Amino acid sequence: MSNSNSNSNSNSNSNSIPEIMKKEINLINSYRELMTLTTKIESPEKIKQEFQKEILSSLRELSQNIEQESWIFEDSSYFNQFM
Repeated sequence: MSNSNSNSNSNSNSNSIPEIMKKEINLINSYRELMTLTTKIESPEKIKQEFQKEILSSLRELSQNIEQESWIFEDSSYFNQFM
C-alpha cells in the first residue's frame, strides 16, 4: 500500500508541474492579449494621423498634377480631338 501511495504522490507531483506551466502560459498569453488590446486602443489616433498625412500628401500631389496639366482645361481643342 505504501508503494501505491508513493506512486500516487509521485504522479501528483509530476502532474502539478505541467499545471503550473499551463497557468504560467495562460498568464503570459493573457498579458500578450492585454498588450495587444492596449495597443489597439491607443493606435486609432496614430492611425488617424498617419491616414490624414497620406491624404494630405495625395491631395498636394494631385493639386500639383492639376496645375501642371491645367493647359488641358484651358485649351478646348484638346477635348475636341476626342469627340
